[in-house]
Amino acid sequence: MFEGKNIIVRLVEEAAYEYNSLKEKFEQEIKKGTKTEIQSIFNAVERIRATLKNNPFEGDQIRKRIIPKYYFNKHGITNCWRVELPSFWRLTYTIRSEQNEITVLILNIFGHKKYNKIFGYKND
Repeated sequence: MFEGKNIIVRLVEEAAYEYNSLKEKFEQEIKKGTKTEIQSIFNAVERIRATLKNNPFEGDQIRKRIIPKYYFNKHGITNCWRVELPSFWRLTYTIRSEQNEITVLILNIFGHKKYNKIFGYKND
């Protein structure tokens, strides 16, 4: 399906910030010998990044009508995908394809509360 196409996975600003924050907390916990949900979340993000390099369509596609206008305005996306992470965290991404390259842009890595806010869901 992706034969002959190079697949690149990149983190955009917000996702890069959250990734680096998770990574820092993860490394601190490893040094202390503690184990929290941060390690599970960070390990899941690492697995998903590796998986997306082989299959950009791994996540659940979000219907166009519920993609937040925020994503259209900020990133000019035409598609959006979601992967569920441990502890009700989510990772969202978009896929851009050119003749010889597929780029997966990870848009956000966030907790459920922020996910609900961006997608306009009401908190119970």
